[in-house]
Amino acid sequence: MNRDALPEIDAAILADLERNMADLARLVAIPSVAAQNRGIEECALLVRDLLTERGYRSQIMPTAGNPVVYAEGDGDSERTLLFYNHYDVQPAEPLNLWESEPFTMSRRDGKVFGRGISDDKGHFISRLHALDAVRKVHGGRLPCRVKFVIEGEEEVGSVQMPAFIEANKQLLAADACVWEFGGEDENGRPEQYLGPSGHLLRGALGPHRRHRRALGHGRLHLSERGLAADLGIEHAERSGRADSHPRSLRFGQASLPA
Repeated sequence: MNRDALPEIDAAILADLERNMADLARLVAIPSVAAQNRGIEECALLVRDLLTERGYRSQIMPTAGNPVVYAEGDGDSERTLLFYNHYDVQPAEPLNLWESEPFTMSRRDGKVFGRGISDDKGHFISRLHALDAVRKVHGGRLPCRVKFVIEGEEEVGSVQMPAFIEANKQLLAADACVWEFGGEDENGRPEQYLGPSGHLLRGALGPHRRHRRALGHGRLHLSERGLAADLGIEHAERSGRADSHPRSLRFGQASLPA
Protein backbone atom coordinates (compact mmCIF):
# COMPACT_ATOMS: atom_id res chain seq x y z
CA MET A 1 0.00 0.00 0.00
CA ASN A 2 1.44 3.39 -0.95
CA ARG A 3 0.68 7.10 -0.95
CA ASP A 4 -1.21 6.83 -4.23
CA ALA A 5 -4.07 5.30 -2.25
CA LEU A 6 -4.39 8.26 0.13
CA PRO A 7 -7.05 10.15 -1.91
CA GLU A 8 -9.20 7.01 -1.98
CA ILE A 9 -8.74 6.55 1.76
CA ASP A 10 -9.74 10.17 2.39
CA ALA A 11 -12.86 9.69 0.27
CA ALA A 12 -13.77 6.51 2.15
CA ILE A 13 -13.38 8.31 5.47
CA LEU A 14 -15.72 11.10 4.39
CA ALA A 15 -18.27 8.64 3.00
CA ASP A 16 -18.49 6.82 6.33
CA LEU A 17 -18.19 9.84 8.63
CA GLU A 18 -21.73 9.90 10.02
CA ARG A 19 -21.74 6.24 11.04
CA ASN A 20 -18.57 6.76 13.03
CA MET A 21 -19.90 9.96 14.55
CA ALA A 22 -22.91 7.94 15.70
CA ASP A 23 -20.58 5.39 17.29
CA LEU A 24 -18.75 8.21 19.06
CA ALA A 25 -22.06 9.54 20.39
CA ARG A 26 -22.83 6.08 21.80
CA LEU A 27 -19.50 6.04 23.64
CA VAL A 28 -19.84 9.59 24.96
CA ALA A 29 -23.30 8.74 26.34
CA ILE A 30 -21.74 6.30 28.82
CA PRO A 31 -20.32 8.19 31.84
CA SER A 32 -17.30 5.90 32.25
CA VAL A 33 -15.69 7.89 35.06
CA ALA A 34 -13.08 5.66 36.69
CA ALA A 35 -12.64 7.96 39.69
CA GLN A 36 -16.35 7.61 40.48
CA ASN A 37 -16.64 3.93 39.45
CA ARG A 38 -19.39 4.81 36.98
CA GLY A 39 -20.25 3.20 33.67
CA ILE A 40 -17.10 1.09 33.46
CA GLU A 41 -18.51 -2.35 32.61
CA GLU A 42 -21.08 -0.86 30.22
CA CYS A 43 -18.42 1.08 28.37
CA ALA A 44 -16.03 -1.87 28.16
CA LEU A 45 -18.83 -3.94 26.61
CA LEU A 46 -19.55 -1.25 24.02
CA VAL A 47 -15.85 -0.91 23.13
CA ARG A 48 -15.66 -4.67 22.64
CA ASP A 49 -18.81 -4.64 20.50
CA LEU A 50 -17.53 -1.79 18.30
CA LEU A 51 -14.41 -3.82 17.59
CA THR A 52 -16.32 -7.07 17.04
CA GLU A 53 -18.73 -5.37 14.63
CA ARG A 54 -15.74 -4.49 12.46
CA GLY A 55 -14.45 -8.03 12.34
CA TYR A 56 -11.78 -7.90 15.04
CA ARG A 57 -11.41 -10.77 17.49
CA SER A 58 -12.26 -8.99 20.72
CA GLN A 59 -12.43 -9.87 24.39
CA ILE A 60 -12.77 -8.26 27.78
CA MET A 61 -9.89 -9.23 30.04
CA PRO A 62 -10.29 -8.87 33.81
CA THR A 63 -7.74 -7.20 36.06
CA ALA A 64 -7.68 -6.52 39.77
CA GLY A 65 -9.43 -3.26 38.87
CA ASN A 66 -11.26 -2.18 35.74
CA PRO A 67 -11.19 -4.55 32.76
CA VAL A 68 -9.02 -4.16 29.65
CA VAL A 69 -10.48 -4.63 26.19
CA TYR A 70 -8.16 -6.49 23.83
CA ALA A 71 -8.67 -7.10 20.11
CA GLU A 72 -6.68 -8.16 17.08
CA GLY A 73 -7.12 -8.45 13.35
CA ASP A 74 -5.17 -10.12 10.57
CA GLY A 75 -3.38 -8.38 7.71
CA ASP A 76 -1.36 -9.14 4.62
CA SER A 77 1.91 -8.75 6.56
CA GLU A 78 2.98 -10.41 9.78
CA ARG A 79 4.21 -7.05 11.01
CA THR A 80 1.96 -5.86 13.81
CA LEU A 81 0.78 -2.41 14.84
CA LEU A 82 -0.55 -2.04 18.39
CA PHE A 83 -2.99 0.75 19.29
CA TYR A 84 -3.23 1.92 22.88
CA ASN A 85 -6.34 3.79 24.06
CA HIS A 86 -8.47 4.10 27.17
CA TYR A 87 -12.23 4.19 27.61
CA ASP A 88 -12.40 5.88 31.02
CA VAL A 89 -12.82 9.64 31.31
CA GLN A 90 -12.38 12.44 33.83
CA PRO A 91 -15.36 13.58 35.94
CA ALA A 92 -17.53 16.18 34.20
CA GLU A 93 -17.76 18.47 37.23
CA PRO A 94 -18.12 21.41 37.60
CA LEU A 95 -21.24 20.98 35.50
CA ASN A 96 -22.05 24.70 35.43
CA LEU A 97 -19.06 25.31 33.14
CA TRP A 98 -20.53 23.17 30.36
CA GLU A 99 -22.52 24.79 27.56
CA SER A 100 -24.16 21.44 26.77
CA GLU A 101 -24.77 18.14 28.55
CA PRO A 102 -21.33 16.53 29.05
CA PHE A 103 -22.52 13.01 28.27
CA THR A 104 -24.56 13.97 25.23
CA MET A 105 -22.44 14.65 22.17
CA SER A 106 -23.25 17.98 20.56
CA ARG A 107 -21.98 19.86 17.51
CA ARG A 108 -21.25 23.57 17.40
CA ASP A 109 -19.28 25.62 14.89
CA GLY A 110 -17.88 22.58 13.13
CA LYS A 111 -16.71 20.95 16.37
CA VAL A 112 -18.05 18.18 18.56
CA PHE A 113 -18.34 18.43 22.33
CA GLY A 114 -18.74 15.83 25.05
CA ARG A 115 -16.80 14.41 27.98
CA GLY A 116 -14.02 12.14 26.76
CA ILE A 117 -14.06 13.09 23.07
CA SER A 118 -10.56 14.58 23.15
CA ASP A 119 -9.32 12.13 25.79
CA ASP A 120 -9.72 9.46 24.61
CA LYS A 121 -12.92 8.17 23.02
CA GLY A 122 -12.62 10.33 19.92
CA HIS A 123 -9.15 9.00 19.20
CA PHE A 124 -10.33 5.42 19.55
CA ILE A 125 -13.21 5.96 17.11
CA SER A 126 -10.98 7.85 14.67
CA ARG A 127 -8.63 4.86 14.52
CA LEU A 128 -11.48 2.46 13.87
CA HIS A 129 -12.74 4.85 11.20
CA ALA A 130 -9.32 5.10 9.53
CA LEU A 131 -8.81 1.34 9.53
CA ASP A 132 -12.28 0.85 8.03
CA ALA A 133 -11.26 3.15 5.18
CA VAL A 134 -7.91 1.41 4.65
CA ARG A 135 -9.62 -1.97 4.53
CA LYS A 136 -12.21 -0.67 2.06
CA VAL A 137 -9.54 0.63 -0.31
CA HIS A 138 -7.27 -2.40 0.21
CA GLY A 139 -9.73 -5.01 -1.04
CA GLY A 140 -11.31 -5.73 2.33
CA ARG A 141 -7.96 -6.46 4.00
CA LEU A 142 -5.49 -4.60 6.18
CA PRO A 143 -1.87 -4.29 5.03
CA CYS A 144 -0.56 -5.52 8.38
CA ARG A 145 -1.80 -7.14 11.57
CA VAL A 146 -3.32 -4.83 14.18
CA LYS A 147 -3.90 -5.15 17.89
CA PHE A 148 -5.80 -2.97 20.35
CA VAL A 149 -5.33 -2.63 24.08
CA ILE A 150 -7.90 -0.32 25.67
CA GLU A 151 -7.80 0.14 29.42
CA GLY A 152 -10.30 1.58 31.88
CA GLU A 153 -8.09 3.20 34.51
CA GLU A 154 -5.84 5.67 32.66
CA GLU A 155 -7.46 8.66 34.36
CA VAL A 156 -6.66 7.22 37.80
CA GLY A 157 -3.05 6.29 37.08
CA SER A 158 -3.28 3.03 35.09
CA VAL A 159 -2.78 1.17 38.34
CA GLN A 160 -3.34 -2.30 36.89
CA MET A 161 -1.52 -1.89 33.57
CA PRO A 162 2.02 -2.86 34.68
CA ALA A 163 0.79 -6.21 35.99
CA PHE A 164 -1.46 -6.69 32.95
CA ILE A 165 1.40 -6.06 30.53
CA GLU A 166 3.76 -8.31 32.48
CA ALA A 167 1.21 -11.13 32.35
CA ASN A 168 0.43 -10.68 28.65
CA LYS A 169 3.77 -9.89 27.00
CA GLN A 170 3.32 -12.30 24.13
CA LEU A 171 -0.27 -11.26 23.49
CA LEU A 172 0.74 -7.58 23.29
CA ALA A 173 3.92 -8.13 21.25
CA ALA A 174 4.08 -5.77 18.24
CA ASP A 175 6.51 -4.06 15.88
CA ALA A 176 5.23 -0.60 16.82
CA CYS A 177 2.76 1.01 19.20
CA VAL A 178 0.66 4.08 18.43
CA TRP A 179 -0.18 5.99 21.59
CA GLU A 180 -3.52 7.55 22.50
CA PHE A 181 -3.25 11.14 21.24
CA GLY A 182 -3.18 12.92 17.90
CA GLY A 183 -4.00 16.29 16.42
CA GLU A 184 -2.57 18.97 14.17
CA ASP A 185 0.43 21.25 14.49
CA GLU A 186 0.36 25.01 14.01
CA ASN A 187 0.51 24.53 10.23
CA GLY A 188 -2.43 22.14 10.10
CA ARG A 189 -0.34 19.03 9.54
CA PRO A 190 -1.64 15.84 11.20
CA GLU A 191 0.35 14.69 14.23
CA GLN A 192 0.39 11.28 15.83
CA TYR A 193 1.94 10.48 19.18
CA LEU A 194 4.00 7.32 19.23
CA GLY A 195 4.63 7.58 22.97
CA PRO A 196 5.54 10.18 25.61
CA SER A 197 9.30 10.50 25.11
CA GLY A 198 12.34 8.73 23.75
CA HIS A 199 14.34 8.12 20.60
CA LEU A 200 13.77 7.54 16.92
CA LEU A 201 16.50 6.03 14.75
CA ARG A 202 15.92 6.39 11.01
CA GLY A 203 17.71 4.44 8.31
CA ALA A 204 15.13 3.44 5.74
CA LEU A 205 15.19 6.79 3.94
CA GLY A 206 18.81 7.82 4.33
CA PRO A 207 21.75 7.89 6.76
CA HIS A 208 21.04 6.86 10.31
CA ARG A 209 19.88 9.79 12.39
CA ARG A 210 18.94 9.68 16.04
CA HIS A 211 16.31 12.04 17.44
CA ARG A 212 15.08 12.52 20.94
CA ARG A 213 12.06 14.44 22.12
CA ALA A 214 9.81 14.75 25.14
CA LEU A 215 6.31 16.15 25.26
CA GLY A 216 6.41 19.93 25.21
CA HIS A 217 9.95 20.04 23.79
CA GLY A 218 9.47 20.28 20.03
CA ARG A 219 8.18 17.71 17.60
CA LEU A 220 9.54 15.41 14.96
CA HIS A 221 8.25 15.89 11.41
CA LEU A 222 8.63 12.93 9.06
CA SER A 223 9.40 14.25 5.59
CA GLU A 224 8.20 10.97 4.10
CA ARG A 225 5.42 8.60 5.11
CA GLY A 226 7.72 5.62 4.59
CA LEU A 227 8.42 5.02 8.25
CA ALA A 228 4.76 4.81 9.08
CA ALA A 229 3.59 3.29 5.81
CA ASP A 230 5.81 0.24 5.45
CA LEU A 231 5.89 -0.59 9.18
CA GLY A 232 9.56 -1.39 8.83
CA ILE A 233 10.01 -0.48 12.46
CA GLU A 234 10.59 -2.11 15.78
CA HIS A 235 9.91 -0.73 19.22
CA ALA A 236 12.31 -0.85 22.14
CA GLU A 237 11.83 -0.79 25.87
CA ARG A 238 11.43 2.56 27.63
CA SER A 239 14.69 2.20 29.56
CA GLY A 240 18.14 2.07 28.03
CA ARG A 241 19.26 3.08 24.56
CA ALA A 242 17.36 2.65 21.33
CA ASP A 243 18.61 -0.45 19.56
CA SER A 244 20.80 -0.22 16.49
CA HIS A 245 18.31 -1.60 13.97
CA PRO A 246 18.20 0.97 11.13
CA ARG A 247 14.43 1.18 11.28
CA SER A 248 13.88 0.96 15.02
CA LEU A 249 11.22 3.17 16.55
CA ARG A 250 11.37 4.33 20.10
CA PHE A 251 8.63 6.37 21.70
CA GLY A 252 8.23 9.77 20.03
CA GLN A 253 5.77 11.90 18.13
CA ALA A 254 5.48 11.92 14.36
CA SER A 255 3.90 14.74 12.40
CA LEU A 256 2.99 13.54 8.93
CA PRO A 257 2.62 15.95 6.02
CA ALA A 258 -1.03 16.51 5.07
